[in-house]
Amino acid sequence: MDIEYLDIYDANFNHIGTEDRNKVHERGLWHQTIHCWIVRPNGKILVQMRSANIINHPNTLDISAAGHLRAGEKLKDCVREVKEEIGIDIEFSALTYLGYFRRTSDSVRNGHPNHNREFAHVFFVKDDTPLSEYQLQENEVDGIYEMDINKALALFFGETDIIKIDGYKRTEDGLTTQLITATREDFTPHPKWQWLKILIMADRYLKGEKYLAV
Repeated sequence: MDIEYLDIYDANFNHIGTEDRNKVHERGLWHQTIHCWIVRPNGKILVQMRSANIINHPNTLDISAAGHLRAGEKLKDCVREVKEEIGIDIEFSALTYLGYFRRTSDSVRNGHPNHNREFAHVFFVKDDTPLSEYQLQENEVDGIYEMDINKALALFFGETDIIKIDGYKRTEDGLTTQLITATREDFTPHPKWQWLKILIMADRYLKGEKYLAV
């Protein structure tokens, strides 16, 4: 198996070298990731269902497409991760950049400490490709769903306990339509403020408002 290398940084985002991805997380080295959110003209935002085979947070609803920038890659290369995870072609020129935020977390992975220190670059893009045409990455993504932005805001603000989400689930026969009922516990445990900020910005984005940032 080929070793994947990442660019690494100090806490002030100064580039200091490259390192094996596994060592990056073992040692808690700062690196870059991308979060690309697919926003639908009908007022919805896409979330993926993380694969049951993933070690971290399996079977949870998460960012439309996300991943690491490899050593030497630039922001424009974020479209690679979108293509790999959900199988659609996005032009970098179509993306709206909202900036980046610092994400930190500590956990245990395969019995070993896993320290995450990342500069997460956030993008929005409008796309109305039918979900049935998405191609989900095997062993990474088990489903793709449309979530109503206003209903999701009510969920994360605590105004409701459950919402219904339409989409497609991976099966042995391909993608099959599925309606799921989700609570906050069904989502990947990013901080509540992160979910709220993304949803608020997505609402502004669809309304054509300015000053989008994370």
